[in-house]
Amino acid sequence: MASKAKIVVVDDSRTQRSTISLALEQKGYQVIQGSNGLDAISLVHSENPDLLVSDIMMPELKGYQVCRLLKNDPATEDLPVILLTTLDHQEHRFWGKEAGADSYVLKAADSTPLEKEVARLLKEKKRLPEEERRRKSGLPIGRQGAQGRLTDLLDRLLFEATIANRIREVGRFSGNLIRSLEGFFEFFQELIDYQIAILYVRTANQLRLILHPQGSVPAGLLETAKKMLWNEGFLTPTDTEAVEEHILNPECLSKEEPANGTNLAVLFSPFPMLPEEGGLAVFNSNPAHYTEETNHTLKIVARELESILKFNLQAEALEKLKADFTAMMIHDLRSPLTAILSAAALVGDGLVGPVSEEQKKWLVKMEAGTHNLLDLINDFLDLSKIEAGRIELVKEEMDLVPLIQSSLDNYLILAQDKKLSLRSSIAQGLLPIQADPRRLDQVFSNLLSNALKFTPEGGAIEVGASAENGTEVKVWVKDSGVGISAEEIGQIFEKYRQSSSGKTSDQKGTGLGLVICKMIVETHGGKIWVESQEGKGSTFFFTLPS
Repeated sequence: MASKAKIVVVDDSRTQRSTISLALEQKGYQVIQGSNGLDAISLVHSENPDLLVSDIMMPELKGYQVCRLLKNDPATEDLPVILLTTLDHQEHRFWGKEAGADSYVLKAADSTPLEKEVARLLKEKKRLPEEERRRKSGLPIGRQGAQGRLTDLLDRLLFEATIANRIREVGRFSGNLIRSLEGFFEFFQELIDYQIAILYVRTANQLRLILHPQGSVPAGLLETAKKMLWNEGFLTPTDTEAVEEHILNPECLSKEEPANGTNLAVLFSPFPMLPEEGGLAVFNSNPAHYTEETNHTLKIVARELESILKFNLQAEALEKLKADFTAMMIHDLRSPLTAILSAAALVGDGLVGPVSEEQKKWLVKMEAGTHNLLDLINDFLDLSKIEAGRIELVKEEMDLVPLIQSSLDNYLILAQDKKLSLRSSIAQGLLPIQADPRRLDQVFSNLLSNALKFTPEGGAIEVGASAENGTEVKVWVKDSGVGISAEEIGQIFEKYRQSSSGKTSDQKGTGLGLVICKMIVETHGGKIWVESQEGKGSTFFFTLPS
C-alpha cells in the first residue's frame, strides 16, 4: 500500500526539498531527505527505498549521473527514478533519458503531476524484496559505504565503456564480416580466458559458425565444443540449413587427442536483438575460470558485438543484391558484344563479301573497342563478385615457378613486338603455397599487362619471387616504365583510379585491374603494394602465405 512506500527525495534547495517532502507525506508516504548526489547514493543503499525523486542540478553528482550509477548497479537497477526538470534545460532531459530515468516532472508550485507519477511508478515498478536487495548491495550503511559503492560503479562503467569502445573499433572493417571478427577476437582473447570461442548466426537457410581456438587445441576438442552447443540447446540446426564454418586461426588446432576425462565448461550469451538467432559461447576445460564476473563480461561483449553483426549482415545482404543485379546486367551486355565480335570477324575474313583496306581498318578499330568494353564488363563482374564474397578460392598446394613461367610465355610475343626484355628472377628452394592457380594467374596477367603497357620500347620487365621469413613468399613485377608519382601511389589501388600515365596512354584501362589484384591477394591472406619513382619505373610486390 502507498502508506508503506518509502521515498528518498534529494534536492540541494532546502525549500524545494521540504515542499516536495511535505506533499508526499500528506499522501501517506514515508519520506527521507538528502541534499546532494552522494546523499542520494548513500540513502538508497542504507534505506532501501521504493522510489527516488531527484533534482537534476546538484553539487557533487548531478541527478542524471546518480540515475545512471543506480541503474548500472545490479542492487538498484530496479529502483524507479523521477528526475525534476525545468523547461529551460532541455539537454538535461536528454541526459536523464540516456541515464535510464523512469519519468520526468517539471518543477512547479502544483505538486499534483509529481504525486500522480509517484503513484503510477509505485504501482507499475515492483522492486525485489528488501532482504534480496540488501544481499545484492553488500555495503555498510552510511556515506563511506556510498563512496565505496560509487567507486565500484565508476569502475564498472569505465570497464563497460572500454569494452564498448574497443569492440566498436573493429567496426572500421564493417562490410566484411570475417575481417571484423578477426579484429574482435584479437581483443576478446585479452578479455576472457578461453580455449575455444564460437560465434554463431542463423540467417535465411544458413547457419554460420565462426570458431576461434587459441593456444594449442586438439581438433577433437573443437568438435566436442560444437556438439555441446547442440546438446545444451543453445543451437539447433535444421535439416534444410546449410552450415558454413570459418576457423579464424586453424594453426592453433593440433592433431593430438584430447586427454582422457577432459570436460569443457561453457558460458553462453545470446544476441537478443538480432532478427536472426545468434549467440557467443566460450569453452574452457577448467570450470574455475568462469565466474559471475566472467558471465557479466560476456553479456556486455555480446551486447556490443551485436550492433557490428547487424551492420555486417545488412551490408552482406546489400552486396549480394548488387552482385546478382550486376551479374544479370553483365550477362545481358556480354551476349550482344560477343555477337558483334563474331560478326566483325566474319566480315573481316571476307566471308560475306570483299572487304577493302579502309573497311578492314575500321573493322579492326571496332573489334578493339568491343574487346575493351568486354574487358571492362568482365572486370566489373569480377570486382562485384569479390566485394560480395561470392568468389570462393579453390586452393591447392602449388609451385609458383611454373605459374610464373606460364605467365611470362603468354606475354612473350607482345614483349618482342615492343622490343622489351622479359625475364624471371626466382630464388632457389621456394616453398610450395596453398593458393588458387586461376586467380593468381589473373593477378600476374593484370600486373604484366600494365608493365607492358607503360614500358617504352627497349625497356625491361622482371618477374621475381623469394621466400620471406619461412612463412610467406614475396613476388614482384618490376618494369623500367614511366613510373607513378608520389601523390598517386596512395590511390593506385582504388576503384576506377588511373595514374596520369594511364590517362595519357594509347591503351586505356578500366581502372579496376589493380583493385581486383588487391582483393585476390588479400583473400589469400597476403598483401600488395607498389614502389615507384616517376620516370624510373615501378615494382609491384605482393606476398602469399607459404
